[in-house]
Amino acid sequence: MVKGSQHQTLLDCSLEFNWRGTCGEELTAVEAAARLSDEKLELMPRFGDALSFPLRQISDVSEGEHRVVLSIEGGESVELYHLGYKYSDFHRILNRQRNELMLADLLMYESVRRAGIGADCTYITSAGKSELGNCELRLCDTALLVLPDSGEPRRFPYSFIERVEEHDYKVSLFIETGEVLKLSRLGRDYDSFIQLLSQLLNELSLKAQELLRELAPNASPAVIRGAARLMREGRVARRCDLDEVSPDLWGNLERRLDLVGIRDEYSFLLQYANRQQVGIGFKRQLQAEGEYVWFLLPLVDSNALAMEASSGPDSGRATYFFRIASRPRSGIVQW
Repeated sequence: MVKGSQHQTLLDCSLEFNWRGTCGEELTAVEAAARLSDEKLELMPRFGDALSFPLRQISDVSEGEHRVVLSIEGGESVELYHLGYKYSDFHRILNRQRNELMLADLLMYESVRRAGIGADCTYITSAGKSELGNCELRLCDTALLVLPDSGEPRRFPYSFIERVEEHDYKVSLFIETGEVLKLSRLGRDYDSFIQLLSQLLNELSLKAQELLRELAPNASPAVIRGAARLMREGRVARRCDLDEVSPDLWGNLERRLDLVGIRDEYSFLLQYANRQQVGIGFKRQLQAEGEYVWFLLPLVDSNALAMEASSGPDSGRATYFFRIASRPRSGIVQW
């Protein structure tokens, strides 16, 4: 979309705006031409100072009564109105383009298997229900992306979806954290969405089983399936959880640390960790042969969580430490 310093214009229109600066300055009822591009919004009054707002610096977009209010990083605000018949297009394109930039900045991009699926979305958390309204759904290799017409994008990794229920042409995705994503009004895309989502969840499970079968070739199919549920898409699984599946599995996974060159670091840190709370994760690399491996060890007495990762003995690596709680505490850490 961007070539050199040139930006693609997405929409031109005329409008009026009110602007409030950071030091009390104000402009009210200013007529201007507006240009919305892939990177910024420009307001150009007749014989006045033009205003340019990078989309990445717009912290919030709200709308109502045919007015769009933008909150800008640093404390500025802009109210846009009198857009006429271009109001809906302006609001929709502005939000969609901000979402696209967020996807790039948050590294949410991956191979898209199907995009452009429209749905009405409701997101239920412990804090209550959030009506996301009309959204675009994108089924990617490892996650479902939800891009609301109003609001910021949300990513739901398939590995965190505990179950999917469908009834009366509505779909509910139950997330292991207790949240629920409800999808409705998928129209003619309903059957193809359900089919592809089921296929992607199965692919993720099969990939995890295939990798675990290589790591533990003597394990039974039942053990492989049980461990795969815990380690889908490279998720770290705790030893205590894997021991419930099979007490023989952990030793196979530990031996894999020798092949990627991080067994010494693991053995050293293990002296200070709660062994049942230690976790290991494996993920097949997309662009190279071999696995990406990491471990997490809670160092309770030090109020820290140690993490080490490697993709091979010749790869760069480092040990990271994260604070567990604001104050040191004893006992088994739940993570």
